[in-house]
Amino acid sequence: MNMEAAAAHHSAPEASPVSPLGSSGPILHVITDLDVGGAERMLANYLSRQRPQKRPHVVLSLKQPGSMAASIASDGFSVHSAKLPEPGGVNSLGLLLRLPGGLISTAQMIRHIRPSAIVGWMYHANVFAEAALRLSGRRAATRLIAGIRCSAMDPSRYGAVHGLVVGRSRSISGKVDILAYNSETGRREHEAIGFAPEKAAVISNGVDTARFAPDPEARYRVRAELGLDPEMPVFICAARVDPMKNHSGLIEAFETLNGRAALVLVGKDTDTALPRTHNIYGLGIRSDMPELYAAADFVVMGSAFGEGFPNAVAEGMASGLSPIVTNVGDASRILGDVGRVVEPGQPQMLAAALVMALDDGVEKSARDGLLARQRIVDHFSLDRAVAQIDALIDGDLKQG
Repeated sequence: MNMEAAAAHHSAPEASPVSPLGSSGPILHVITDLDVGGAERMLANYLSRQRPQKRPHVVLSLKQPGSMAASIASDGFSVHSAKLPEPGGVNSLGLLLRLPGGLISTAQMIRHIRPSAIVGWMYHANVFAEAALRLSGRRAATRLIAGIRCSAMDPSRYGAVHGLVVGRSRSISGKVDILAYNSETGRREHEAIGFAPEKAAVISNGVDTARFAPDPEARYRVRAELGLDPEMPVFICAARVDPMKNHSGLIEAFETLNGRAALVLVGKDTDTALPRTHNIYGLGIRSDMPELYAAADFVVMGSAFGEGFPNAVAEGMASGLSPIVTNVGDASRILGDVGRVVEPGQPQMLAAALVMALDDGVEKSARDGLLARQRIVDHFSLDRAVAQIDALIDGDLKQG
């Protein structure tokens, strides 16, 4: 069977028919999955702002679409899946067996919808998109944007597949049209390990400041639902359980407060994989983040490495929370002169920052929260990010 016939044989999974649109064709977004995470939320937020549509957008999830697929589809966008298994462990063989069919199916989709641009969202998606586009024979007619949404990762914390994918991402970095970073730190650290500097563009994430905003009614309602004292100072951290997020260091720092405050942890596995101790609330994945932020006083990030533009910090600041973060990725750039920044991997320094935040008192934390919100409104709005992504896709954004 020749390649053309093989492509016809493997129909794209979960794909709705899309009419070819030639040079003004749709934008194809390729992402690893659609679970709750920074890249996934930014893609969903970007698509939700596309009104009126200049052109169709199509989303391809490499794995089975997660919890955010429904909201993207409800906004009128076609969501497809390559149905690849999670890499690593017992799934490695399954991934190798399914990968050729997934690439062929995606190449067929590309030939059918004739996208004017393909946007990858992180390493695995970038590598997959580049290979499928070459296989489709439409590389010369399609703008290829590889998105990198992290700073330097610690390879010892992740498996061999991750290392291979990062290496392949580096090798194709000079062949794509744009390397789109969401942080200056990510750009700098990737260029230091060999990613092509001449392809770089930086677009910071953006926050919907109408959705993420102070909400006194939600504050009291959510506190009542969680059983929190209305006057108790509350820190909130929104992050999946992952080595880079360093929940153990954050919990160690928080426990030095000896009951003076509560810590709310939100994100995948925070309800099952973390110790349950007094005044620590692990809520797991939640869809009501604006209300949860509104119930808190401080947004905290204890990450050890790997952050690019941490959405959770910016969303908390937009909600009027005073920020306390480790100096990872562009966190300090997001804060500017608001809040506190400490070095990563130093629980004692983070603990001291938490204590100082409490010692400053309610009035100062409220003032800092208002300043934090204004900084996000002024510098990191969703509308600004959407306009820059549109310009990048259309080739109108200056690189460098």
